[in-house]
Amino acid sequence: MPEYPGGTRALIKFFQTNVQYPDSAREESIQGKVYVTFVVDTIGKIDDVSIIRGVHPLLDKEAIRVVQKNA
Repeated sequence: MPEYPGGTRALIKFFQTNVQYPDSAREESIQGKVYVTFVVDTIGKIDDVSIIRGVHPLLDKEAIRVVQKNA
């Protein structure tokens, strides 16, 4: 099965390092889980990133940004 380079720990570290919680969302105490879907093609490229269950446009946008950053 395909796996993130370095495994699950590397994937978690990637998110911890790259997610930048929006200041305005922090000030308004906006929080929650954003569910993202995407396609990984045969060479490992991430494509078709979209939100399947969002929280707030600020957090949704950040989730998409971070997933696409890894594309």
